[in-house]
Amino acid sequence: MMAVGAFIQVQQSLRWFIDNFSTIADWRATLQRVAGFRETLLSMDQVGASETHIEFVKTPGNKVTFEKLAIATPTGSTVLSEQYVEIALGDRIVIVGGRGTGKTLLFRAIAGLWPWGSGRVALPSTAAVMFVPRQPYLPLGTLRAVLAYPSPESCFKEEELLAGLQKAGLDHLSSSLSQIERWDRKLADEEQQRVVLTRVLLHKPRLLVIDEALDAMDDDARNRILNLLNEELKDAGIINIGRPEAKLDFFTRVLHLIKDPQGRRFFPRFGSFYLPDA
Repeated sequence: MMAVGAFIQVQQSLRWFIDNFSTIADWRATLQRVAGFRETLLSMDQVGASETHIEFVKTPGNKVTFEKLAIATPTGSTVLSEQYVEIALGDRIVIVGGRGTGKTLLFRAIAGLWPWGSGRVALPSTAAVMFVPRQPYLPLGTLRAVLAYPSPESCFKEEELLAGLQKAGLDHLSSSLSQIERWDRKLADEEQQRVVLTRVLLHKPRLLVIDEALDAMDDDARNRILNLLNEELKDAGIINIGRPEAKLDFFTRVLHLIKDPQGRRFFPRFGSFYLPDA
């Protein structure tokens, strides 16, 4: 009888694995994804470690400078039409480039997210700069936290949040500050862009860098946002990266992004540069 009882106990213990097989499979798949992600992050630390990198420095003042900036890509270098660019407070700069010239890579390079290439990028302190990517980032949480991001929501009073929503034309969200949602799914694309605009108005950066976010808007929405930026951030430097047709009256200076197919190339997968023969 003891042997039978022990057998039943073992059988019941093993039954747990059978009943939870799908859950265990999910755990295993998740663990593999996390391990793969970690391995990729570790390998990225080694990618191009011995190759030329863009020099990133923090300036004590409020000026921005790009000096001999060349961004290495798998299809050649992306360069600015001017070797030395200085942007001061209040400047309105638009950087234009056609399809395939590397506009988003330029945006990432200015933000320090794409270090491969050469030249120098000098920016004010991180707290003085805000970046607006093409695809708005709205983290999961309360609308109050989404508007305050990346700062803690306690940094802004409720009246400040409400005033920002009102300026951006989002009055209908005023009663939803404490509501937790997947705001990137709940709001339409234009509403998401206005949420990001509200975030910008709250933080009042000294430098604002925009990556093609204005290009996707209709003329009325774009003009409304530009007028608001002109009123609320009149002393800030604004850099907009966009398509050639983005030469808007709002901007006082146009820079051109040029693709050099014969320039230095970078293949992230292999972690090496390739400089074609002349």
